[in-house]
Amino acid sequence: MSAEKYYLLLNSESFYCDEKPLSTEAIKELSQLTETEEFKYDLGYQLAYDSEQFWQMEINESGCLSDVLDYDEVNILYLILSNAASIDNEKKKLMDCLDLCGTRGYYGLLSLGHDLKWQVAVLEDVKNIYDEESSKTHSLEYRQMLLKDRLYDKELFTTKLAVTSTSCPVKNIHFHDQFFSEFNKVSSEVQKFALQKLFFVIGGTDLDELSDRTYHSDDNIKDDKDKSNERKVYFSKVPKKIYRHHKSGGYSFYMEKEGKDVYVGKLTKHLSTKKYKKR
Repeated sequence: MSAEKYYLLLNSESFYCDEKPLSTEAIKELSQLTETEEFKYDLGYQLAYDSEQFWQMEINESGCLSDVLDYDEVNILYLILSNAASIDNEKKKLMDCLDLCGTRGYYGLLSLGHDLKWQVAVLEDVKNIYDEESSKTHSLEYRQMLLKDRLYDKELFTTKLAVTSTSCPVKNIHFHDQFFSEFNKVSSEVQKFALQKLFFVIGGTDLDELSDRTYHSDDNIKDDKDKSNERKVYFSKVPKKIYRHHKSGGYSFYMEKEGKDVYVGKLTKHLSTKKYKKR
């Protein structure tokens, strides 16, 4: 299993429907849910299911999914599962799934919301997604987990993240070429400070609306070549100077928003200004 994702386990038991036909509308709603922005891009939910057993599970006295569903319903489910990861040893009983959730590699459940018993955002202390609202409820925490993992694991880190969601106006976060090394050299307290500011971004905070006290610019030194160059970083080897930054203790974290993109500059001890010389 890839360490890059925290999987949503498709809740097989939520397909049970006693003797009633499984609702085509419920399957369509599940399909529409997996097409929302929360399921897409670099920080989107990743679905997983048991590919060997899924179609053969009995959902009522009429038989298994492959017997009960009509042609159109089967096609809808195939489209949903085409973007899902296959887990060979998925636990077959819901309570076993619940034991897995919350551990490394598992985040929660994705349930068919046709029955009231599954229409809860938290089930037996495990996160459960069954509609757009419950998806949005858990999305930010999930995205924070993935972003944090990428910043601590060189194999997962990329200098560009597509982060679009309905709650976030930013489409991409660009990290400068040396950011991974820079981030992993500072203390855990400074890392927490940087993560908090990045969490603000993916949580929908507009950098342009932050006050000067918490997020301000060093643009008064733009005409000073030496001081200005202290703020120069490279994005895919292309130079760029980032002047706006957050401050905490003796550190500054540089980032600027341009349109729908955020460019992340240096995470460093305070740089030189007209009143201060870098140590």
